[in-house]
Amino acid sequence: PQKVVGVDLQNAPQSRERWTQQVGRLSPLVRELLFSDGKVLADFAVFARDINLHLVKDLWMLSTARFAPNGGEDGACARLAKQLDSTWAAYLESPMGYGTLENLKEWHKIAQTDQDPRQKLHTGRSQTLESVPEAPVGIVINEEHSRYLFAVSAMLGIHAATVCHKICENATSASLGDACFETLFQSAFPRLSYVECLQSSCYTYRIPPEGSAYSPKMKTLTHGQVDGSFFIDDFCPQLFSQLRHLLGITNDQYFKSICRPDVEFVEFITTSRSGEFFFFSQDGRFMVKTAKRFEAEALLQMLPDMIQRFQVAPDSILGRYCGLYRVYGDSIDCDVLFFVMLSVTQHSRPIHYTYDLKGCLGSHRRSKLDEPVKKELNWHEDFREFGLKSEDAERM
Repeated sequence: PQKVVGVDLQNAPQSRERWTQQVGRLSPLVRELLFSDGKVLADFAVFARDINLHLVKDLWMLSTARFAPNGGEDGACARLAKQLDSTWAAYLESPMGYGTLENLKEWHKIAQTDQDPRQKLHTGRSQTLESVPEAPVGIVINEEHSRYLFAVSAMLGIHAATVCHKICENATSASLGDACFETLFQSAFPRLSYVECLQSSCYTYRIPPEGSAYSPKMKTLTHGQVDGSFFIDDFCPQLFSQLRHLLGITNDQYFKSICRPDVEFVEFITTSRSGEFFFFSQDGRFMVKTAKRFEAEALLQMLPDMIQRFQVAPDSILGRYCGLYRVYGDSIDCDVLFFVMLSVTQHSRPIHYTYDLKGCLGSHRRSKLDEPVKKELNWHEDFREFGLKSEDAERM
């Protein structure tokens, strides 16, 4: 399918706000709470599923269409929204609807049953998460660390976002049966590109300090350091979920490595001049790397091609990106855009040399004698080339 010409993170919020205003004139469902918080969307999807399974398909088509980068199809969106308005009104009034959103008992149920039922794909490196990487070396991000609030907010924000998206994904799959969602979407919105909508999608979650049905008590977990709400944006969750599946990463593995406030991230000390900072998960399997907007936009634009590449070449040495997020809010005193990546090292064998290869042979791409990480010119001096067979090179 044709990919979007360019992903624009800076202007995307204004585009979504314009859509909400235009379609919201005709629909209380769009005008009110539904699309302001991904937790509400997930909660409403469960409520709609229990009333009429087919409503979930309509809800998810409407949710996807709102991310069209250039707008359009407002009339079709409004008609779809009006079909959901009576269910939305019932959700707001029902004791089993909106009123359960802040029920912490529901969070405990979710926290105990968030294991991903999908089996790992037995391709490429998908089985490497069964091994135990070498423990990361660096500064532990504990409560005294300057980036502690970012770290703990990222951990629990990712958990809430991933759980909520999985709930919506499961409910939508159940409503589709054997039908193809993309085909139904293009039939309902012929002037929109399904892939463009996915590339431009961004779900925002408000994480309250007192906890909710989809998030724990942040104030208690952080011993009062987070005493107000913060937000996390989850970019392209459907595409990243597909990519994680191709890489053999289940939600359960993701949570156990990334989303555990009982263990700390480990800061990776780097000689990077970009000003970005890096964290390892406590088990060394994943890396959190802060990003600039143009880097994030480039990744989102490449995502469909990356998915296609891993489908045909699971052993590719392309970077294995698992998610793109942004956490922000006055209560955590930060506004950070960041990637989650699968760590290059997914084994317990000793590492003798480490190289940071960017594909540049400029004179600056040589490490100093006291630097542990080497660069391209050092590689050429040490090895010259990989010496791979042509078929192995193609696979990678």
